[in-house]
Amino acid sequence: MMEKDYLLRMFGQMARAISRLIFLKDQKDYALALEFSDQLYHEILGAGSGFVNSISDEMLLNMLTSAHTLDVDKTLMIARILSTEGDIYQELGNSTESYYRNLKALNLYLAVAEFEQNSQLNVITDLQHPIEDLNTKLAEFELPATTTNRLQRFLTLPSQSTQPQTDIEE
Repeated sequence: MMEKDYLLRMFGQMARAISRLIFLKDQKDYALALEFSDQLYHEILGAGSGFVNSISDEMLLNMLTSAHTLDVDKTLMIARILSTEGDIYQELGNSTESYYRNLKALNLYLAVAEFEQNSQLNVITDLQHPIEDLNTKLAEFELPATTTNRLQRFLTLPSQSTQPQTDIEE
């Protein structure tokens, strides 16, 4: 019971932190938002933005996996931070940084979808909106083959609307 309370409290704190990040972005306080996202990476992974954005998606997913189980909550939080950073860089006119952060976020969301599809869990996170949003943002670019293949598999999954869902904060 104590562990469950701790996890709920930790998840609530991270949700508030991501809401703050989005607020800073919406207020166009980009420097503070990027500094704050770096702090969030440190809290979640023990490493900063530079590290997160320099390693491969596979290495990042390995860091988020323990005993062949993906930490879905942390993965979703990092994907949301990356997506927000992508928005910030797009607004700053840096489409290259925006592209790489949005691509990494898309790959993390797709990894969660695959993990949940392949696991015995009865909880399916509603990933349709964030994946479609990132796919739209990346539409002008040619995606890597691995991402395209994962995206196609996701798009051919049965409708998630008939399965139990938990929403992530947008």
